[in-house]
Amino acid sequence: MTDHEFLKHVENKTLPPAQFNHNGHLRLAFILNKQFSSAKATQEVVRLIKGYAENLGATSKFHVTLTCALCYFIFQRMERAQKTQSLAEFMVINSDLISEAPILLRSFYHEATLYSDDARLGFIPPDKQIIPEPYLSIFNTLEVSVCIP
Repeated sequence: MTDHEFLKHVENKTLPPAQFNHNGHLRLAFILNKQFSSAKATQEVVRLIKGYAENLGATSKFHVTLTCALCYFIFQRMERAQKTQSLAEFMVINSDLISEAPILLRSFYHEATLYSDDARLGFIPPDKQIIPEPYLSIFNTLEVSVCIP
């Protein structure tokens, strides 16, 4: 499936749930960051994942802080590569985003913070490491309507 087809299926909420797992979320963020600024891509990632979860009746599975933190990891790595890599190349070079995402997240957050209801419902800044600007400002200014279920 092409990136365009994948994005259309996510937008239309017709992508099979098995294809919208962790790797599917990473693919979505990668595709959108190729098309838009990090700010716009973040808004779209949050909107689309939240909408998809709502459509499945799984609103409680959507987690704003997790989504933003993973966007940060993807976007800052894409920035270093100047957004020139294909998804396949990016995933090979950044395989830790797939296999070690929980470890990466715990390097920025205490578990109690990351898995709190507040972090699920809205962006909470890391309490171990700092997410630098402009990412922190992007996440702190997400539209409230996008974040609140």
